[in-house]
Amino acid sequence: MALLDGVFKCRPGRSKPCFFIPTGTDLLSQTAFFQWTIDEVFVEFINFMLKLLAMKTSFNTLCLTLISFSLFAQTELFRDDFYDNGNAWGLGVYDYGETAIENGKLILSHTTESGSNWSNVGVYFDPEEDFEIESSQRQITGEDNYSTGLVYGISDSENFYTFSVTSTQYFKLEKCVAGKYESMIPWTYLPAVINAEGQTNKLLLKKIGSNVKLYINDKYVGTKAFEPFFGQKFGFWVQRNTVEYDYLVIRSGTTTVTNTVSQVKQQTTTSFYSDVDQSIPISKSRNDDAIAVVIGNTDYVKAKKVNFAVNDSRSMKNYLMKTMGFREGNILHVENATKGDFELLFGTKTNAHSKLANTIRPGLSDVFVFYSGHGAPGLNDKQGYFVPVECDPNYVELSGYPTDVFYQNLGKLGARSVTVVLDACFSGATVFENISPLVIKAKPETVSADIMVLSSSSGSEVSSWYNDQSHGMFTYFFLKAFQEREKADTNRDKRLTLNEIYQFVADNNYGVPYWSRRIHGIEQHPALSGNVTDQVMVEF
Repeated sequence: MALLDGVFKCRPGRSKPCFFIPTGTDLLSQTAFFQWTIDEVFVEFINFMLKLLAMKTSFNTLCLTLISFSLFAQTELFRDDFYDNGNAWGLGVYDYGETAIENGKLILSHTTESGSNWSNVGVYFDPEEDFEIESSQRQITGEDNYSTGLVYGISDSENFYTFSVTSTQYFKLEKCVAGKYESMIPWTYLPAVINAEGQTNKLLLKKIGSNVKLYINDKYVGTKAFEPFFGQKFGFWVQRNTVEYDYLVIRSGTTTVTNTVSQVKQQTTTSFYSDVDQSIPISKSRNDDAIAVVIGNTDYVKAKKVNFAVNDSRSMKNYLMKTMGFREGNILHVENATKGDFELLFGTKTNAHSKLANTIRPGLSDVFVFYSGHGAPGLNDKQGYFVPVECDPNYVELSGYPTDVFYQNLGKLGARSVTVVLDACFSGATVFENISPLVIKAKPETVSADIMVLSSSSGSEVSSWYNDQSHGMFTYFFLKAFQEREKADTNRDKRLTLNEIYQFVADNNYGVPYWSRRIHGIEQHPALSGNVTDQVMVEF
């Protein structure tokens, strides 16, 4: 058996040499590399392959297990490695930040509460032809969830495109038209691809035919139809960060890759660009014995997707740690929970000795449970059920997790307090196909008065999304109460109680009811139950 394994590399320009570099193969051991021009490479490669096949009489089996090569038939239109300011990047100190070149890096910082800092140069070519834009960047300091990246096709400060990443490992493709931002690819979470703060991220945008393909750290992350440039300026932008850029390269033509690269197995694709996820308030609250369970179910197998449920859970976890004083190790966070996950966390009807029960300190621990996802009533028993991601809603009595078991087992914990926050409805309106939700209204649960329950909707109402904020409507306003604590803290004692948060989210003029009517034309009224609604959630 013979193994052909190697890579072709060609420098820009049709007369530049190309190299075939074999990877440790005996078959090619007498030749270190072959050299061709681009005009010759295809003919030579085919001839080379035919010669190999002609050698079959010398081998019982000739197995070409891997042929992998990349042909860079391109012209470099622009390159800046930032050893000087020959391209006039507009260096200086401004009210909103600073732009400098130091030690072969372009450094942009942005320090104000709003806006951004960006710098660009003019590069003129035909964007209808294929091209590539590539850069490498590293966030030095800054705030979580604020973006930095490439800005391209610029005509002015109100018309441009951006390809951005955050230190929390999200990316987005966006355009600004007449000062209004429009998402092209929403914020997408890729922790296996995007490096966090302090590490380098390579961004590559390829225009191939009628599409734009995006790569981060040489991994494919998405495709979008190409849209005409507003102008011919290109550069970088930052928000609330200091970032250093290694280089900017623009090439005409694109890399032709003949082998199929292993594509990124994308995790749950979620939007993550909301004002509640910016500048999360830090409080003086510390609750070292508190335990939280946070669940976000987005990717259902047999039910409609709940677009922002995972977002909701991640944001809730951040607020629990930064605002409500929970230790990260005391937060049981599960995304796309199965029935087995529910039973492990909360127990079963016959066994309440769950993971949560084994984690709390009886009499000392405050328990906080958050769930965002589908709820549904049983078609036969009319009881309420949480819908695990693999559940068939038509057989929810068999594959769902009963809410009565959930509340019964919470009541057996012996915790100092139990608070449940639900961004889910149990009407079945968003789960069942071809069944009227009015026929299957869930029976109300019997819940101990010692358990505080704040729900996103009442009765047979549905729970809506706030698409512009990439969250469930209820979750958005729940978190917004912490950000607008001066408004939510009605008695001005610098403490937010559960009832004050409820009054904020349920406000008929500014909260969930108003925005659900305005955006979706539906009625949605959050509900609060329990006898300790004055429980303090946070002190500032």
